[in-house]
Amino acid sequence: PCVCTVLLRRADNVTARSAVVTTRSSSAKSGSFTPWQDGNAGQSAKLNVARRGAAGLAFQAAGARRVCAVGGDVGSGSSFAASDVVECSSVDFVGRLPAVGTGFSVQRYRLPSATSFSHCASHGPFVYCAGGNLAASGTAATASKKTLRAQVLRESEATTVSVDVRVAADSSSSSSSNATMEKQFTSGTYQYRVSAVFAANDNLNPGGESLPSAPVVITLPALSENILGRIRVVLTWLSVPDAEAYRVYRSRTAGGKGGGGGGGSDSEVALLVEVDDTTMEVIDAGDAVIADDAPVPLEPGSLGQWVELSGAAAELRAARWAHTGAALQKKISGSDATLWYIMGGDRVPPGGSPLFEVARLSYTEPATSCKRCRPTPGALAWQAVDGTNMPSGTDFKFAKLQVADSLSAGDIVGSNTAFGVLGGESDARTFYHSPPLDFSNPANPFQSAWHSPIQVNSLRQTAGCFYTWGSLSYFRSGVGGDTGVLGAAATNKCKQCIMGGTATQPFGGCSWSACSGDAGGTASLAHPACILDNANIYLLGGGSGTTLSTAVVASAT
Repeated sequence: PCVCTVLLRRADNVTARSAVVTTRSSSAKSGSFTPWQDGNAGQSAKLNVARRGAAGLAFQAAGARRVCAVGGDVGSGSSFAASDVVECSSVDFVGRLPAVGTGFSVQRYRLPSATSFSHCASHGPFVYCAGGNLAASGTAATASKKTLRAQVLRESEATTVSVDVRVAADSSSSSSSNATMEKQFTSGTYQYRVSAVFAANDNLNPGGESLPSAPVVITLPALSENILGRIRVVLTWLSVPDAEAYRVYRSRTAGGKGGGGGGGSDSEVALLVEVDDTTMEVIDAGDAVIADDAPVPLEPGSLGQWVELSGAAAELRAARWAHTGAALQKKISGSDATLWYIMGGDRVPPGGSPLFEVARLSYTEPATSCKRCRPTPGALAWQAVDGTNMPSGTDFKFAKLQVADSLSAGDIVGSNTAFGVLGGESDARTFYHSPPLDFSNPANPFQSAWHSPIQVNSLRQTAGCFYTWGSLSYFRSGVGGDTGVLGAAATNKCKQCIMGGTATQPFGGCSWSACSGDAGGTASLAHPACILDNANIYLLGGGSGTTLSTAVVASAT
């Protein structure tokens, strides 16, 4: 017998081989949903912190896609406040969430300020968030102009550790940790890892820690106590550029792991010692006393410390929260970059300009000769998008912006790129702009007026998610949603609009109707974090009325 394998390629060109093939009926409509994974129904992982108004974020790290909920409102009843908590989970190659009880972990590094209803984007090894509400939502909101950045920590930037086991002439010398001789090694397995700690004024990860090195493992056989008391494990490592200190971790299990969380003891691994950047060697005599509140190593896929970008150019032109946006990949001057568009929201001053803003996201990888060096982010500067041909008549608060292109996969800007917007809290219309758009000047892509809006059958879906995908037709859906007013009861209703127009008028003939297939799981969620990634849609958290949820709902088209 033979086994056939299939090379699978995602929209982001990541590939994998699979011997398991499933088929979908040719009669299935483009845009129909596959069955939803619903965290509330025990079908997938859930968030650790119930929240609404979190920003959704997706990026590539440690060989896998990661999805995150950033900030958001926490609380209950009539008492809500913004949160600084960020939590993330990996998904598998086709976008499936982990099982219940696994997956989402709270990141060690939180936002500099508690923020809800912001917008986030990613480009290469960096993630960004802009704007948001810094106060209790639904009361006297405090709109932000700030842009935040965090680095996606990479294993290639970690140090490399070597280990040597020696037997001392006597048992008088102790570890470099200067701990008192209360313990000694026992027979069994020990694992060591070393991470770098960066200075408080570091540009990329201020006061933060790198991922740990690959583990080095030793196994001590059954020996007499006299010999075990004289065992010395000598660890040496390579320097990491910009490091201010190093942390050495020890585990009693070869599979011991750290966490993305914020410290605390771990039964498997704990901090042995921290040394300054001039020290590249530690001798462990097995006698160190581990503090209960010592940090544990960061796990692959973790984000570094968030940086509030300085300078007026890095601030939004208008402070805003409850805004929407889209990040579009494009070749600019021969290099990869992302055009990050921000639109609408509750702006200061109310309804003020600009409606649209754009910033370019870019970075430079270090020279191959610079080992363990980190990438350099490009300068970020927001600029107003020309408003001559913009839609008017609404402030686009809680609006949902999506971009589709019939000739390019996902968010890659192409010749058929089109913009579509679900109107917002006070508007149940869909606004759209058909190709061509001119991105040679990102601040003026709309060379003609937007089309007359399409009514969404009076259902305000602004509090749900807006989805676009497909090379043969365009599909739009608002999943969840409420009446458009923050705090109203939610629904799991779903609407769709199959686009059947031409390349120059792709939205022609669209009318909104009930979704085909599953309407969106069992969860009724308003204001979840919406993530649209590689033909998968994720709804993280949300709420209904005054009750917030940890639910995570996911599907694909």
